[in-house]
Amino acid sequence: PQSLSPRSNKKKMDSGSNFDLMLKENSVYGRCKTSVNQWTMFFASGLVMAWMPAYIYACPMFDMAVSDFVTQFVVVGTAGGTLLAWAYRSVAQKRRINLLASQSHSNKKEKEEQQLALEKKTADACCAYALYVVNASFLVLWLTTAFYVIPKMSTGNVSSSLNHLIAVGAPATLLAFRAIAVF
Repeated sequence: PQSLSPRSNKKKMDSGSNFDLMLKENSVYGRCKTSVNQWTMFFASGLVMAWMPAYIYACPMFDMAVSDFVTQFVVVGTAGGTLLAWAYRSVAQKRRINLLASQSHSNKKEKEEQQLALEKKTADACCAYALYVVNASFLVLWLTTAFYVIPKMSTGNVSSSLNHLIAVGAPATLLAFRAIAVF
């Protein structure tokens, strides 16, 4: 009868939520949060990678004048950069969880300071890994899409602006939504 009272149910809920909170803080996943500095680095790198194709599209080969297509370059580049930042974060977080999970079993008796230093080093290494893998994947997918897939699939001439939109948007979207499964 006492366990059915509202007071005892509240205690159980509090202890359950405390347990969940403690589990999240002490688990590998709870320690793998993306910092503001990492988000800034991911977003800046994503913008550079997504805006880089605009330089090629502005050359005489595609005949897209910057003054005429500045809105498209900015919108597609910013959206692509945001999607790439999300992909960087996903890849880095998954890699970091895997590394910390494999190292935490052997390091249970280390001091807390050493564990924090290990987590920081792991975070930096995983950020570098994510930048490398996602950038390389984006470049390969963009080049393949822009110069092979779109010209081969189109029956007529595809406009340069549509080529830019598809060739930058599709790889960025693919990497953002498949980053966890692919890497």
